Amino acid sequence: MSTSWNRKCTSYGLIDSAEYTTEISSRLDLLNAYGDWVANWVQQGWDAYLVTFMFHNLSGPINSQITQMHQEVTTLFTKLITRMVRKPRSSVWAPYRPKGVFIPDLPVVKRIKTPLKDAISNNGLHMHGIVLANRWCRLTDPLDIHFSEKRRTYVAGKIRSIDVAPITKRPEYTTEYAGKGLKRPCFNPDHVLILPRALSELPDNDNRAR
Repeated sequence: MSTSWNRKCTSYGLIDSAEYTTEISSRLDLLNAYGDWVANWVQQGWDAYLVTFMFHNLSGPINSQITQMHQEVTTLFTKLITRMVRKPRSSVWAPYRPKGVFIPDLPVVKRIKTPLKDAISNNGLHMHGIVLANRWCRLTDPLDIHFSEKRRTYVAGKIRSIDVAPITKRPEYTTEYAGKGLKRPCFNPDHVLILPRALSELPDNDNRAR
């Protein structure tokens, strides 16, 4: 990673160098735990996908931008859930909802091969994720095909583009790649988004109707 990009990352000021040094071991443990979690579901017959989101211009400092990214991805994930599971609030069908872990990241300058607009928009800030899905309920197509066919449904709001790629081998390695932002001092575990929300966290239907 170039020195200039290190300065750019550190300039966000979310964590000082000393704190980052003491945290890196626990961050790596967290990434390993995510990798084991993904591999376990794959062993149970679930499909895993590497998903990358790019966004239109997001306002505010980086913490505000990440909050907006979380909101947009959560909205997208809610759409996906309703297409996969007929009654996502049912305790019977809730276990079949898709699962995902999403982590923000910045591009490494020497490896940038994306269009200039991707590097400039939000200073290149984007989000990687691992999504786990099954084909035992309503949706029987692989997610890469589903997102391609239903692009207009999901590329909405502040989401500018979505790339979905099946993980065919080494899910732990791909999960570590998706979570590499956690290895950088400008991000921290609080920036990780895990979906879906537990049923106990969802608002009551009666409250939503008011």
